[in-house]
Amino acid sequence: MRKIYRCVNDECKCCTFENKVPCVLCGDIVKEISPDELMPQDYMDLFSEMQAVSDDGEIKEQDMLEILTAWAETGDAEGQLILAGYYQDKDPSEENIRKAFYLACQAADQQYPDALASLGIMYLFGAGTESDDGKAKACFDAAIERGSEPGKMFLALYYLKRREILMAYQLLSEITEAPMKDSAAYFLGTITEDYGDFETKQKCVDFYGKSARGGYPHGMYELARQYDLGLYVPRDEELAILWYDRAVENGVQEALAPLIELLYYNEDNKEEKLLL
Repeated sequence: MRKIYRCVNDECKCCTFENKVPCVLCGDIVKEISPDELMPQDYMDLFSEMQAVSDDGEIKEQDMLEILTAWAETGDAEGQLILAGYYQDKDPSEENIRKAFYLACQAADQQYPDALASLGIMYLFGAGTESDDGKAKACFDAAIERGSEPGKMFLALYYLKRREILMAYQLLSEITEAPMKDSAAYFLGTITEDYGDFETKQKCVDFYGKSARGGYPHGMYELARQYDLGLYVPRDEELAILWYDRAVENGVQEALAPLIELLYYNEDNKEEKLLL
């Protein structure tokens, strides 16, 4: 494991991989510590630091996995859940999904609200275990009882899977905390577009807009699609290109083909206008 430093100020005690003097938070000195001295909050500090610099390629995946594994092994529910998410996001192989399920079970056994929600979604879609709607519903209910916003989101997906549309719509409408409200707005958009009458369907654009402006990638894609096809809003190629481009930047690969088509179409039109 890389060298770790902690601020000596009792009111700060932040942990870092950088031997910076003074501490960037409080101005006091830092000293090297042993990994055996780390507490759950220390791991959170280190994880946050690694996230902040990983986009620059300065953090190796093995370093990240080592820190998250050590954190989870302390028995801390948040650490277990973050490691589960890491396995699912970085390499969603069958083996890693099973590892994620095991970690989610450990965290949920401690009644950690978001772990209960995550375990429920794994039961709902059979990720790392057999699909079981009953266990999924029980997990979602327990998560919501403990104040989990993801629990509301995932319970709405449970109702959508069962085609209980009104129940799903009601739950999604109750979600007000970021970032869940942005993904909730996306699903509210899909519900109004897929199940509403023509007047109701037009409201989907407002939902997609809220989702997109809040930073939810699939909301960006759906808003772009509305402008591209002129479904429930006047067609606007510039706005379609703008939101397709942002969706691609945020990992929505299905936005790439329509974006390229619009860009080439616009270039062809420009050439024709120049010839005229």
